[in-house]
Amino acid sequence: MKRKQMSRKEEILSTMKEIYGELSPEERIICFGMLEEAAFLKVTLEGLRAEIEADGCTDEYKNGANQFGRKVSASLQSYNQTLKNYYVLMEKITKMFPLGATEKMELLEMI
Repeated sequence: MKRKQMSRKEEILSTMKEIYGELSPEERIICFGMLEEAAFLKVTLEGLRAEIEADGCTDEYKNGANQFGRKVSASLQSYNQTLKNYYVLMEKITKMFPLGATEKMELLEMI
């Protein structure tokens, strides 16, 4: 992971840990591991989104002399799958470790 992405991941992770700071030590072990994965997925989504915005949603391909065209870009496919994984993980985190109204708003702003 690039240095800029690492610092962004640490920034996101730090914010998430602050939101979930009131957990018991046992809950923290589980929750913070899940939050680290969520931060990684969030940074990955940001990078993929930048690629899609720069390169578009389709790629041109050519197989041999007569077969060519456009297909969905690999970045868009990765983005869609990563987004699904991110939302599933965040849903699990919020169900396993419920938040108060203020913390919930902070988390929603970040998501």
